[in-house]
Amino acid sequence: MAEPVEVYCWSSAQILADPDPEVLTEAQRQRLAGFRTAARQEEYLAGRALLHAGLRRLPPGQWRTSLSHTAGLMACAAALQLQPGIDVEPLGRPVQPRYLRMSFSPREHAGWFDSAGPDQILRAWTLKEAFRKTCRDPLPPFRELEVHFPEDGPPQLHWRSVWFTAALDLAPGYLAALALPAPAGTAVSIHLLSA
Repeated sequence: MAEPVEVYCWSSAQILADPDPEVLTEAQRQRLAGFRTAARQEEYLAGRALLHAGLRRLPPGQWRTSLSHTAGLMACAAALQLQPGIDVEPLGRPVQPRYLRMSFSPREHAGWFDSAGPDQILRAWTLKEAFRKTCRDPLPPFRELEVHFPEDGPPQLHWRSVWFTAALDLAPGYLAALALPAPAGTAVSIHLLSA
């Protein structure tokens, strides 16, 4: 039997004091310089600082990482074997109706979407966002990623097959999702690191 895929996740509601720009690669420094507002530059730098702070706590290795930030929370995921994807959104976040129409398939609309509450729609959104972060170009369109809510288990993400996804409890008032480019039955050990 194969060893489980080890995934480490951590988050912070605080921007690290004076994040060090030296943690950035040259390409990241160029990207940072391209942001138009100081607030966006701070968010980018703080996210990279949080990512590096967490990686220092892990055993040495060629870690594949994912980062998500939203109003009030940043989250990171790292794995050795597979590219993880993580997404975090605040509960109650309004999603514009035009994005909803474009982001969910006709089968989702006919199935669960039209009777779903905002938190269920946001849960599906985070699963799709997390999964797209595991993909290389070209990214699959949101409408092709279908989320199903079985009565006897957690939500499932389908795209050509069923993929590994998990809901994470990172912070009160937020929904977070983790995805891996692996079949749904893959053994995965998720480690939530404390701040």
